[in-house]
Amino acid sequence: AWELWKQGLGLQLMDPTLCSSYIEDQLLRCLHVGLLCVEEKAVDRPTMSDIISMLTNEGMSLPVPTKPAFCTGRKVVGDGIDGNGSESVNDISDYEFEGR
Repeated sequence: AWELWKQGLGLQLMDPTLCSSYIEDQLLRCLHVGLLCVEEKAVDRPTMSDIISMLTNEGMSLPVPTKPAFCTGRKVVGDGIDGNGSESVNDISDYEFEGR
């Protein structure tokens, strides 16, 4: 998310099932607020009341986010299931689907 944001390509993070049922400015604002929520220093992160204000008041200017402390590469997932019957979008979870 961070790398796409820096490159001005935040819309590539959109869930494709949304098709054209989203408002671009609102989607980018949600991404912006999300990046503020993962600031390295907790004191720099917005409070929940700040987040609500940021999301509901489109005229409110938002601070520029900085690079999150933890940032991994991007993995594009097709149907989410590999040939082995296991699914792990983030390569951290690893589990198998088995019938009863």
